[in-house]
Amino acid sequence: MAASSATGRLGTPEDLGSACAWLSIANASFVSGQNLPVEGGPTCACSERAAVARGWSRGHPLRMPSLRTPRELEALLALPPSETTPLLLALTRAQAARRRPSDLPQQMERDGFFRPAVLDQRMLHRLDGLALDAASEFEAIQLSPVAPLGACSALAPTSQDRTLTAMRATEVVSDPTNVLALECARRLAGAPAADLRLCTVHQVLRAQRLPGRPGPARRVTSGS
Repeated sequence: MAASSATGRLGTPEDLGSACAWLSIANASFVSGQNLPVEGGPTCACSERAAVARGWSRGHPLRMPSLRTPRELEALLALPPSETTPLLLALTRAQAARRRPSDLPQQMERDGFFRPAVLDQRMLHRLDGLALDAASEFEAIQLSPVAPLGACSALAPTSQDRTLTAMRATEVVSDPTNVLALECARRLAGAPAADLRLCTVHQVLRAQRLPGRPGPARRVTSGS
């Protein structure tokens, strides 16, 4: 755990006590409604390899890598998600901080990812019930909205560009069949002789154009 800290050591009760003591004095009287992480900066710690790719080192402010040469880009692409996530989070925080409330409805208007479904939600609920009733001999499970990064592209010959990729090595579910296969593999690892019958009804989001519909997003309810 100490290796994951930017300070190179574990925290002590005195570290937490000092922060609490500072919050209690008059000099901190204008601090209100803030989170004060006292954790040694694990999200800021990085290896030397990550520092080269990101273009920064300990003791220097985080900045975007220059990516001026193919070598710099290759070094960044070679990093595991655990080392690129802090950079991507910093990027999205900065982008979100520049947004105004008026930007949000404008994006919702032009971006197909955010449009409501064309069917009434009550109708969708009844259709989901009919689909699950037809699979009464199967265990119905509610999947998470996100799946491990590569749940589609690593298991099937499809492009990651068709999936809405998220942070922290995750992606929005675009094919529940693959996620059910991963869940079966997880369960069979603990009980190889188990007879598994799983089913689900899951709303998926794909970065594919739907014929006759504006926008690049395709959102469907899929049963598996």
